[in-house]
Amino acid sequence: MTNEVPQIDDSSWEAYKRSLHRAVTAAEEMHVPERRLAGLAEAAGKWLASHVDAELPENRVLNELWQAADKNERHMLAELMLKIVS
Repeated sequence: MTNEVPQIDDSSWEAYKRSLHRAVTAAEEMHVPERRLAGLAEAAGKWLASHVDAELPENRVLNELWQAADKNERHMLAELMLKIVS
């Protein structure tokens, strides 16, 4: 078990999902509760929406979905991203 926080690789959609998977796995190894993990994913989504360059079409779609979503929808998007990478 490592307490090291994985870096997010946004060079491609597959690399992005792999790095998110590593981050989720690290959180699970640290016994972060699922509800807390979803909250962290939501906070990460908010940060990514305002800081990630949307050169990849997938990032652009996620950004547009995030911008259009209300609070509940953003929470659902975060949970769906966790589901995709788990």
